[in-house]
Amino acid sequence: MYYNVIKSESVYEETEKRSKFISYSFKVKTATEAAQKLQEIKLLHHAAKHHVYGYILEEIEKFSDDGEPCGTGGTPIMTAIKSFNLKNVMVVVVRYFGGVLLGTGGLRRMYSSGAMNVLEKSGVLKMEKCSEGILNCNYNQIGMVSNAILNFGGKILETNYSGEVSIKFYVKNEFFNALKIKLENILRSSDKVNFICESYRETK
Repeated sequence: MYYNVIKSESVYEETEKRSKFISYSFKVKTATEAAQKLQEIKLLHHAAKHHVYGYILEEIEKFSDDGEPCGTGGTPIMTAIKSFNLKNVMVVVVRYFGGVLLGTGGLRRMYSSGAMNVLEKSGVLKMEKCSEGILNCNYNQIGMVSNAILNFGGKILETNYSGEVSIKFYVKNEFFNALKIKLENILRSSDKVNFICESYRETK
């Protein structure tokens, strides 16, 4: 199982028939964070008539046309977010009306374009369900242990050198058991490698 997140928050601007569309991408993890970001944009662009948005979190999806004709703003933004398989992301598209009506088709196209372009500019990182583990080893085993974790595509999260060396790491779920066996062979012990929890982590 996996999903993507954006690498960075970005801004993208384009104009259509004198209407200016300014698109923003944000990293958000809660509905409260999303509401705060939306309020910041409304304060920044207080003269704009429309602040259309959409966001997808772990368990929540929400969007708004903010006064635009139904289905012309929020829905295209959500479609763009889902096309990148993104979570924990919010897109806000601000529209300054230029005096020329764009029609429902034109609005859908521009809100879609703004969302797609700002997300492409942001870039994506793949997040996969991983297993976190912790082990204890002596100093002369650190190199072999580290190499084993890296060879299985894992990453070391933390190394504690107080007394016996403690290494916290993660690896994709499907590789955890094989890595555990490898590490136990290096450590010559079956009780020094322990599973902690599952979590979504950045993977290559």
